[in-house]
Amino acid sequence: MRERVKLVVMLVVFVVMFVFASWIDTHYTRHDCEVIGYTEDVVTVEDSCGYQWQFIGGGYEVGDTVSLKMYTNHTDNYIYDDEIIEVK
Repeated sequence: MRERVKLVVMLVVFVVMFVFASWIDTHYTRHDCEVIGYTEDVVTVEDSCGYQWQFIGGGYEVGDTVSLKMYTNHTDNYIYDDEIIEVK
């Protein structure tokens, strides 16, 4: 019985580690993005690499600095399909 509990605990730990590693590989944060424009509810920002991103939101003004939490869509070598999942 004790060995089964050990096995189950080891399997749970392995699965949690795998899920966490997969999440880290597909998520990243773009810091110091500057709001460069907005129209109605679409905000356009530019990151430090010169990439421009857009998201729907309000309450931002040109010159504000935000951080974007990004999702890679599992295409690490192709940045143009990454999605913004959170703005701070």
